[in-house]
Amino acid sequence: MQKTIIIAGGTGFIGRVLCRQLVEKGYRVVVLSRGPGTGEIFQDNRINVVPWDARTPEGWKQYADGAYGIINLTGEQLSNRGGFRENHEEKNEFLSKA
Repeated sequence: MQKTIIIAGGTGFIGRVLCRQLVEKGYRVVVLSRGPGTGEIFQDNRINVVPWDARTPEGWKQYADGAYGIINLTGEQLSNRGGFRENHEEKNEFLSKA
């Protein structure tokens, strides 16, 4: 059975490279994305981009069941300059609760 890795922030600079490397090694990748239409950057059906609001497990929690790992590569959006807690700690809390 193919192992699944969930990546929050997988459409960013580092995330895109990591996604490609993981599928080359045989993993299935689920990318949590806050931006609509960002899945178009991947031309690989082993990379599934799902919507994510960064505050709840809605829409992606089912992928966490049985996942091999969850990687958080999220960063601060330049258009939304919240505080450190909002941008890092709270997102980690929601990811870890899944």
